[in-house]
Amino acid sequence: MAGATAARLTSDLLLATTGHTVAGRRLLRPATRWAPGMYGSLFAFATGSGTVLLGAVARRSWSLPANFDALARSVEQRPLLFDLVVASPSGPWERFGVLRLEGPAQQDLAEPMRFNPIRRPIPGLNPAAWHRRLREPAYVAAQRTPHRTGVQLHTRAGGR
Repeated sequence: MAGATAARLTSDLLLATTGHTVAGRRLLRPATRWAPGMYGSLFAFATGSGTVLLGAVARRSWSLPANFDALARSVEQRPLLFDLVVASPSGPWERFGVLRLEGPAQQDLAEPMRFNPIRRPIPGLNPAAWHRRLREPAYVAAQRTPHRTGVQLHTRAGGR
C-alpha cells in the first residue's frame, strides 16, 4: 500500500555468555571481554519445525574489555559484528545472519530499560512452555522494580 508505514514491532531476546558445545550452550560462562565470545539464549524456543537455541558469535576481528565505556567508544568508531546462529538442542550451530551493533551507545540511568522475552517474543519463536512457567514471574517482577538511584539498601545484622 503506497504511503503506508509498517507498525514497529519490539521483541526481546536475552543472550548471555555461554559455551559453544552442546553441554556448554546451557551453562553461563564468565567473561572479561565483549569479544571474542559466544552469546547464547540458554533457554529453548519452540518453532513450527522443532525446538531451537539462538546465539550470537562475536567476530574475531575485534577484541574489547567487557565494560560500558570501552563498548561506547568502540561503537562510535565502527560497528561491532556478530554472526547470528541457531541450533537444535543437540545439533551444530548454523549461521543465519549478522548483527551489527552500532553507536551511539547510551546508558539508561534516567529511565532503566526492562526486557521481557515472555511478553515480547520474536514472532515465530515462542519460549518453551517450561521456560515460560519458570521465568515469567521473574520478568514480571523486574518490570515493577523502580529505578535504584537514591534507594538505600537495608541489611540485617547477624551475618545470615
